[in-house]
Order: sequence, then C-alpha cells, then structure tokens
Amino acid sequence: MDKEFISAKHGTYLTLGYVVGTALLLSPTATILTAKQDAWLAPLLAAIPGLLLIALLTSLNRMYPGQSLIQYSSSILGWPGKLLGLLILWFTFHLGALVLRNILTFVSSIMLFQTPPTVILIFTVALTAYGVKLGIETLARAFKILIFLVVIGFSIVHIYSMLFANYSNLLPVLSRGFKPILHSAVNFTAFPVGEIIVFSLLIFHIHKPQQVGPSLTAGLLAGILVLVLSIERAIVTLDPERSSRAIFTTITGLSSAPGGRLLMPIMALNTFVFSICKFFICYYGFVLGTSHWFKLSDYKPLILPAGALFILFALYLHSNAIEEFTFAATIWPVYALPIQFGVPLLLWLVAILKNALKSQR
Repeated sequence: MDKEFISAKHGTYLTLGYVVGTALLLSPTATILTAKQDAWLAPLLAAIPGLLLIALLTSLNRMYPGQSLIQYSSSILGWPGKLLGLLILWFTFHLGALVLRNILTFVSSIMLFQTPPTVILIFTVALTAYGVKLGIETLARAFKILIFLVVIGFSIVHIYSMLFANYSNLLPVLSRGFKPILHSAVNFTAFPVGEIIVFSLLIFHIHKPQQVGPSLTAGLLAGILVLVLSIERAIVTLDPERSSRAIFTTITGLSSAPGGRLLMPIMALNTFVFSICKFFICYYGFVLGTSHWFKLSDYKPLILPAGALFILFALYLHSNAIEEFTFAATIWPVYALPIQFGVPLLLWLVAILKNALKSQR
C-alpha cells in the first residue's frame, strides 16, 4: 500500500485543493468580520508559519524517508510517539468530520434544500470512499485535471465580479491598526494553513523526497492566493460590513453582481471540488495512518468503517452554519495550533538531538 507514488506536480495540485478546501466557504466571512477592509492581509501573514511548518515536515521526511508521521514518531520517541501518532489520527478524523459537515451545510443551503442530510452525507462519503479505494495515484491524476479546471472557473468568476467592483471599499488601509490583522492571521494559520499537518501522513508518496518541500510550498502559496482574491472580491463587490454578515460571503458577493447568478453553478462546482479534495486527503490520511498505527498490511478494509464514523460524527458535530463559524473562529485556533505546530516541532527537535548524539559516538 505504501508503494504508490505521485509526482511533485500532483502534490502541488493536491495541496492547492486542500488549502482552499472549505476555507473558501468559511474564512472570508470570519476574516472580514475581524479585520474589515484589511482582511486580505491576514492570509499573507499566515503564509509565514505555513512555510515553517512545511520546512519541519520536509526535514522529518528526509530524515525518515518512506515513513509517515505515525511511523517515524515511534522511531523517534518510542511508545510516547505512539500516543502522539494517536493524537494526529484523532485530529485528522476530527478535521475530516468538520469538512464533511461544512460540505453538508453548503450543499443543503445552496442546492439541495429539501434533501435529508443523511442522504447528502452518504453520497459524499461513498464518492470519496471509492476514490480512497482507488488509491492516491489515481486520485492525484484526477484532481490534477479537476483542480486545473476549477481554477479556470474561479478565474472567470473573479474577472467578471471585478467588472462591478468598488475598490474604495479597500480603503483606508490599516485604519484600525495592526492588531485585528494579526488576530485574523492567527485564526487563518489554524484554519486552513496549519492543517497541512495532515500531509505528514502521505507526503512519503511523492516520488522524489527533494521535491516535497517545493511541491507543498507551491501548493500552499497558490491556495493562499486564491483565498486572498476571494476575500478581496467579497470586500470590493459588497463591502466589509455586508461581507462580515453573510453566511457564504463568496456566494453572496457573486450573486450581488448583475448577471452574477448565471455564474453561480460554476462557483458552486468550484467550492464542491475544493471541499471534496480536502475531505479526500483527510479520509485517505486517516485510514492510511490508522493502518500504520496498527501495523496492518493494507488500509482498504478500514475504508467503510471509517466512512460510517465520519457520517455519524458529522451528523452530530454542529447543528447549523452559525455554530460552524463560531467554532472555527474561537475554539479551533486554541485547540488546533498546539497540535499542528507542537507535534512536528517536538519530533523534529528530538530527532535532531538523537542524530547529534549518534554523530558524536
């Protein structure tokens, strides 16, 4: 199961889709609510810790080639490493359930108003489970095409929206000081930038280890660019106040433009593909990491049980979009940041120390 390989370019497309993911739904509103017209600066600041996290994961991948975080955490720390691996597995599962819940909220709010939530969840999980069964090689090739087409669709929507933009909404710059931007940047670091920690479960699939860092970096920066443009579009097509009150700011901003509703299917498809890409990474990372934790020879028997758990957890996780926004903006940063950065930093420091002691002997 660990003999599948993907190219660095495939890794970039997966990272791009993963970073944008459900952040395209939730991040613009939350970021604008805090930083107002300066919200577009927050993702740029969040890129800095994101690049540091990629550097940590890349360094660990080079020290322990061909292994996921679940495997090399035990090599580095022994049985405490197994506990850290279990923590990462829980985080990956929790994140996947949150993403699935976000997809449910979006689909039921925008498209399938009267469809029972369970039906939407079962369809989404079944679609993703089939992809996980096919393996990362097949899905990476598929997502390369899908993400490329979705980026084209995003560009069309963005260019059209800009025809009706009021750029004065971006002014004055830094009128409320730097603190709101920093606050938003911290939240943006937790969601979605720091969630790249999940890639520690699968970056060993990238064929050339020396290309892991550039591949993830390119995907992260491209994803941040998409989100910066989304935030900026929401501000200039609506305004900071209206944008911060909308549930799905990117959708509301597009619908407010003359003729914008004609492009709504493109925007909805864009959001769905990005979100499915993120859920696939979480789903695949969880079952693969679980198989590593239990030292199983194959992850595929875990696909259906994991899918059932995702559905059950997503059903009872939140009851509405307001709860999702509140959790993402207030609880998630406090809960997620120590895991996202603390676990890889601890493993890296101990690994460096162990290697230094070995070299002295």
